[in-house]
Amino acid sequence: MSDMKKIICDVNCSRGAPMGRNNVGNKLNGRVYDRFVPMDHSNPAYDIGGAYWGLGARLRVAFTKDLEYIKFYREGV
Repeated sequence: MSDMKKIICDVNCSRGAPMGRNNVGNKLNGRVYDRFVPMDHSNPAYDIGGAYWGLGARLRVAFTKDLEYIKFYREGV
């Protein structure tokens, strides 16, 4: 399973989409990877897992390989 599939897993939307996703941990050491968050093509306010982010600057995620650190942020903010 790819890192992005683990980070952007499907969410339960039976009672509406959650707003965003939680950041995890603090960066202590190790390499940090940085990627664009894949958004839903039919509604770009949602990521491909179903979490709602709203519209704005492009969404990114920084993370370590072990996923002990995950931080979502908007490009340029």
